[in-house]
Amino acid sequence: TALAMAPPLGRVYATADARAYVFVPKDRRQILVFSRTDGGVRAAPTAELDSLVGPSNSRTKSCAVHAFVGIITYPDDRSLVIVSDSEPRTSLYNEGVGSVRVITKAGFLPFKSSSTSFVSDGAAVSAGAKMRSQLKDFLEGGDFFFGEEGWPLTLTLQRAASLRAAGADPLAWDLQDRRFVWNRAALSSLEAAGVGAWLTPIMQGAVLCEQVSTTANGVIAVGIVARRSCDHAGTRFKARGVNDDGACANFVEIEQILYSEHGGRRCTCSLVQTRGSAPLFWEQRGKQVNPKPRLNRSMQLALPALRRHLDKHLQQYGPTLILSLLEQRGDETDLAQALKTALATVLRDAAQTKPLALRFVAFDLHAHTKSTSRIEAIRAVLGQLAPHLAAHGFTLLSNVGAIAPEEQRGVVRTNCLDCLNRTNMVQAAIGLRVAGEQLKALHVAGVSPVDLRSIEAGGGTGVEKALQEALQRLWSETGNVVSVQYTGTANLSRGSGIAEGSGRKGIVERSMGFVEKSVKIANRYMQEQFLEDARQSATESLLGIDRRLPRSRSAASSSSVHDAEALDGSIRIFAGTWNVNGKPASEADLAAWLDCTSAGEAPEVVALGFQEFVDLNAQNLLREDAGKRRECQVRVESALKRIYGESFVLVMSEQLVGLLLLVLVRPSAASAVTHVFADSVKTGFGGAAGNKGAVAAR
Repeated sequence: TALAMAPPLGRVYATADARAYVFVPKDRRQILVFSRTDGGVRAAPTAELDSLVGPSNSRTKSCAVHAFVGIITYPDDRSLVIVSDSEPRTSLYNEGVGSVRVITKAGFLPFKSSSTSFVSDGAAVSAGAKMRSQLKDFLEGGDFFFGEEGWPLTLTLQRAASLRAAGADPLAWDLQDRRFVWNRAALSSLEAAGVGAWLTPIMQGAVLCEQVSTTANGVIAVGIVARRSCDHAGTRFKARGVNDDGACANFVEIEQILYSEHGGRRCTCSLVQTRGSAPLFWEQRGKQVNPKPRLNRSMQLALPALRRHLDKHLQQYGPTLILSLLEQRGDETDLAQALKTALATVLRDAAQTKPLALRFVAFDLHAHTKSTSRIEAIRAVLGQLAPHLAAHGFTLLSNVGAIAPEEQRGVVRTNCLDCLNRTNMVQAAIGLRVAGEQLKALHVAGVSPVDLRSIEAGGGTGVEKALQEALQRLWSETGNVVSVQYTGTANLSRGSGIAEGSGRKGIVERSMGFVEKSVKIANRYMQEQFLEDARQSATESLLGIDRRLPRSRSAASSSSVHDAEALDGSIRIFAGTWNVNGKPASEADLAAWLDCTSAGEAPEVVALGFQEFVDLNAQNLLREDAGKRRECQVRVESALKRIYGESFVLVMSEQLVGLLLLVLVRPSAASAVTHVFADSVKTGFGGAAGNKGAVAAR
């Protein structure tokens, strides 16, 4: 069944008694009935239409539907969310230049359920109205897309071609890449009613296209499709690192497509790259413009989630090169070193059973740029990647029988801290490099409307220059779109970051660039401090996540409960609190306090709270002393090992001035620890200072 038709998809009618909505698709094969009393959804034969909404000449309450977002629940009501208007956006796929639709207007049809599960007090109504307004702004931001008939937007060209070759329909709902279907939870009730035109995958990302050359004989065009994952989705400081299901924040699959047509002969080349947050558990907190990254789960507890992420990535993309652009010195050092160590551990462990098709390259782009120039740094990283890019290749599809299709055999997964500026710069450089090889492939295949022989000979052509310029613009726009989605502002660096770094800038140009970048930084800071909560709320509303509930997940999460081990029987917990009066507790004192061997075996969980951990003075109020916290952790771990002969695993440590909370588990219980969350709340001086407050862990 095709997932979408050319808009409008159909019309939705309200029954005269206000007890239901009825959707009538253009093909009129069957209708969909939404009960406004119990929230039920059912497919029905078209013959029921007149009995539900009356004859065609008396139906007044209706509106056009371009796509369904789905059913979304709010504190005061449910809403049937529809796309009431959309615009075409030119894109490329295996058949050539086509179009997708971008959402321009979303409509919210209330259920106004009388169910007791919905309260009608003023606070709930106000909260519901606010959430609907936030989601409306979110959906109408110009970066949500759905495909027209024949266009499986969530699939790469290679995946779609592989499905066709296997006799499957890439438009089938159950074959869509659910990582990129942002309304999969909202559509769950519609899906339960049956597969039909109402199941429209909606994707957040970017869809861009430019014509490079047009002649009487044909066309050469280039495009980019960026697909942003809805697993572990969120804004910059709300979603970092990896989650327990192995999904990474700000994960984006980017497909660069080159299309050529000449005399009815078509050829399409594509290159897929991915980007995503460093796949460990880490966070950034504080009111600074760019707080220092902080690891919030120990290596032993982070490895299972890292393995899940890598296993999924290898399954989806094949051999993978992980390129980390994190700084090797400075604030990013701890995260960069932890990632290197964790990946080395995973590769070493896998080598004993089944080696992974995984390679890791760490390249400090900032350091190389400072010591040479941006363009030299790009050349250096491309030099390291060259053999891997050659081995990975790219996808080539053609309607010419003599041209054998080619498949991409691996991908580069890139990350920096935010997976924005540095990542976009390097991915653009990779795309430009591979585009040259793709142009040569078009010439060899004889599917180019212009003469490309000079490229084969190692020279340049006007088409090659036009292609490079078009790609630089497309990558620049892609970087800006992804940055706005994650941070609320465009990339800090202008353009793709390649051409503008090719030479030394004059003092005036540097000054203007500094001012422009400073304005963007200030704007980003304001977005994060005052507007990030609204964007996060809209994201969670669309994905069906209720953050009021512990371990809340999307109703249509891409994976079920993972393979963490459950602890059978009773769990022994040691919980203790100690006011140390600003003095460090010795290992001997800690051992005497923690020793409960007389009660039996070692506890599975040790939760320790310290008060007056540091002196309450102005210096400690303004600056957290991480060194003392780490020293205490080491002494606690050493004391536990002395008592029980086991190296307990640190789950989390949370400090607020003189309050310190430590939670540790036995090694045998480590695999059962998931979905860890910790936070602190300042209540001193109106919430500005931590001389009073609380720390907590879940």
